[in-house]
Amino acid sequence: MRFPGFIGPSYTLSSINYECQRCINMYPEMNELGTTGKDREVASLIGTPGLSLLATVGSGPVRALWYTSTGLLYVVSGNQLYTVSSAYVVSSVATLQTATGPVAMADNGLQLVVVDGIHGYYLTMPTTTVPVGGYAFTVTAGNTASIGDKYKTTNGQTFTLVNPLLHTDTSLVASGTGAPDAVGSLYYLSGVGTGPIVYSSVSAPPNTITLITDANWLGSNQVSFQDGYFIFAKPNSTAFYLSDLNAVTFGAPALTQKNGFTDNIVSQLCSNRNLWLLGDQSTEVWFDAGNNLNPFQYIQGSLSHIGCAAALSSVKMANTVFWLGKDQTGSGIVYMANGYTPQRISTQAVELAIQSYSTISDAIAYAYQENGHQFYVLTFPTGNATWVYDIASSLWHERAYSNQGIFGRHLSNCYAYAFNTHIVGDYSSGNIYNMSSSVYTDNGNPLIRQRITPHVSKDMARIFVSLIQLDFETNIGLASGQGSQPLAMLSWSNDGGHTWSNEQTRALCPIGHTSDRAIWRRLGQSRNRVFKFSISEPIKVVLIGAEIELMVGAS
Repeated sequence: MRFPGFIGPSYTLSSINYECQRCINMYPEMNELGTTGKDREVASLIGTPGLSLLATVGSGPVRALWYTSTGLLYVVSGNQLYTVSSAYVVSSVATLQTATGPVAMADNGLQLVVVDGIHGYYLTMPTTTVPVGGYAFTVTAGNTASIGDKYKTTNGQTFTLVNPLLHTDTSLVASGTGAPDAVGSLYYLSGVGTGPIVYSSVSAPPNTITLITDANWLGSNQVSFQDGYFIFAKPNSTAFYLSDLNAVTFGAPALTQKNGFTDNIVSQLCSNRNLWLLGDQSTEVWFDAGNNLNPFQYIQGSLSHIGCAAALSSVKMANTVFWLGKDQTGSGIVYMANGYTPQRISTQAVELAIQSYSTISDAIAYAYQENGHQFYVLTFPTGNATWVYDIASSLWHERAYSNQGIFGRHLSNCYAYAFNTHIVGDYSSGNIYNMSSSVYTDNGNPLIRQRITPHVSKDMARIFVSLIQLDFETNIGLASGQGSQPLAMLSWSNDGGHTWSNEQTRALCPIGHTSDRAIWRRLGQSRNRVFKFSISEPIKVVLIGAEIELMVGAS
């Protein structure tokens, strides 16, 4: 018979004798047509994406990634800010005054703002629109260009400024000292290459970072951008404030206080041109009303008495907002906004896990979509665990990095979608990775998939298991090396998941085999049996279900 509940999420309750299901590095994919799939299964288990190295950016940890509205990727690794090209050539930009802790970035198309909670920084970004061969470097007011200046293409090739194509300042040709040129002067480059130029205008020099020292800069651990304003939350307060319009300057302080409740702002973000202010015990939403003195106004009826437990847990996805909640009764429930109303999406099992961690205020989250699924990825650094919610199925699974067979949090610390690639930064090094469903290891480390099934029991009677067969996608092995003869491992527990048997392996279908079966026979007896399936091979993994043959004996 079909194994009931074999396809399912992570769901472990207070007593593992009652419910101990886990789904690690796989997620349930629902059949949108219902029960038309093989053996009427309504879902299958799909392997989560692996990680392949794109570049090593500094010494790490990778604290933040930001893909700008103009097509540039910025990375904060340790105390350094870098740019990374589409060919994954790394260039250092500046040194920050902190080396650890969260960082946030935002841009307005011209300037990038970086905040680390204590300090704020900004820089004027280069543009990326002029191809090699166009030779267009346009001098803007107050800028200089020197003969011998180096500029890089996005594929990493270096070009040298050799002489002006058109200008009015002849001293530049004679001396090469970089005297100011007339606005609109054009330059061309020596060298041969392909790909767009990283810097298409001379900027004295591009990517020069400036520490925000304005007396009206009040600090912030997050930054958003909307309607021409950079938006900041004053630390340890109920207030937020704005930059000047289309600038990184600050006029007289115009602090705006939260309207509905007296709790401090924990997190803020912009979604659908609304400003969400998530406090310690409440949430409220504001909009840009166009008032020059105080542009943002409170939306009547948007107040809810659900706050935020972790500043970096709030993200926007699918035209709404997700966050880890907190209120006057406790914390550790995950919410998705339905309009302006928080809707609980975590299960009792997920909440039991979250509330078992000694600290949850350090939780970090990002969101991404791939293959028809939209995922909210929530990591607990202190708890050393990563939980993922799939909007498509409304189910949770776990993602884990295996260190010598011991599961810990996923390697990803931050995320950006850049160059048509899901890019994540490593929390323990300077590595940035391509996170892809076509990659089957974690940067060469085994990516272990594991499914712990529901309990198999009947009225506390003895159950004799004669056979269990794994139903999976076939013809999946690699041509050579590890994965060319893939294996699945099975162990079981006769005490509800407290202790486990030794593993027994069976072959999965290598390339060219489309009808092989993985069957385990004569599996003994138990009053409360739980099975654990594991696959560590670097192959595509799709589990369709399982068959089980058993007989119920006397009590």
